Amino acid sequence: MAKVSIFSELPPESVRATLQKLAVGRYAKGLAIFNESDAATHIFLILAGNASVNVCDAKGRRWKVHMAGPGDLLGVSAMFSGGPYGVSAVAETGVTVGAMRRDDFSAFLRRFPQAYFRLAECLGKDLAAAYHRLSAPSSRLRKNPLGRA
Repeated sequence: MAKVSIFSELPPESVRATLQKLAVGRYAKGLAIFNESDAATHIFLILAGNASVNVCDAKGRRWKVHMAGPGDLLGVSAMFSGGPYGVSAVAETGVTVGAMRRDDFSAFLRRFPQAYFRLAECLGKDLAAAYHRLSAPSSRLRKNPLGRA
């Protein structure tokens, strides 16, 4: 998942102003931050704790594809596609997130176009890592479902 390095080239006062717009929420272990196929209304920045990012296969088995932690952004793909969330995010520990509405995130990216490039870099690295995991002969993703959702 994309790290908050999208903020790394922005002026500190702009980062502070952006972070102040986040709606902070807390999720207990086991609670869904969002579910696969939910309408994607927000992007989430993990402030504390860890969340698993999961997908369900055609048989209803849930597969863990990533562990996200502080600094990770969740829901980025859906923000760009305009579709629903393509994965679920579930709190693996108590998790604190900052949520930003889709239109606020779009406004942020329009205001700071350099963040687009950082975000594209992060997403590209995530995609390459996912391809690598899937192509590995001993891919845990192919062999280790989490069980029925």
